[in-house]
Amino acid sequence: MKLRALQQELEEYFAKTYTKKYVEFGGYFHIKPHKTLTKSPMQHYFSSGKYKELNDPKLERYWKEIKKRELYWNITAMVIIVLFYVLNRE
Repeated sequence: MKLRALQQELEEYFAKTYTKKYVEFGGYFHIKPHKTLTKSPMQHYFSSGKYKELNDPKLERYWKEIKKRELYWNITAMVIIVLFYVLNRE
C-alpha cells in the first residue's frame, strides 16, 4: 500500500472514530484543501505523540506504518541526492 493511501486510511478511521477531535483539527490530516509546505494540526498532533492518550491500537498501527514509510522515503531521497552530487562532481 502506498504512503498516500495509508495516510488517507488513517484520516478516514480517525474521522469516523474521533469525529470531535477530527473537526477540532480542521478536518484533514494529509488530504489538504490546498497544498502547503507546513504540517496540518492533525499531523502535529500525531508527531507530538499525544494521540497515545486515546489508547487505540489500530490508530497506533496506522501511525507507526506511516512513520516507517516516511522514513524510508526520506532516506531514499537523501541517497538519490548524494548519488547525484557524487556522480556529477568534476
